[in-house]
Amino acid sequence: MKKDLAGITILPAAFEELAGDCKFDPKFPPSFPAWLALEAEGAEEARAAGRTILRVDLEPARFRRWCQIVGIVPGLEALRAYAIVERQQSQPLARGLRA
Repeated sequence: MKKDLAGITILPAAFEELAGDCKFDPKFPPSFPAWLALEAEGAEEARAAGRTILRVDLEPARFRRWCQIVGIVPGLEALRAYAIVERQQSQPLARGLRA
């Protein structure tokens, strides 16, 4: 779902690294402008669904390491899952549940 990609921010240079990591995913955007468009569509979907958009600053090395740990191939689906986990861990409720 595109709305899970809403709020994921990445610098143009870091996008190239991420694109390299996700090279086997045919759905991964081919360019940084295409990524921005996909994220914008996701933000619109999220707003339409009444969701609050929480920012996730993406660092490709951290995402790559997370994929290795959970045993998933980097791509859009992995990125969606990563963003969900990152958002969840940033919320007070999630922090309270871990205590």
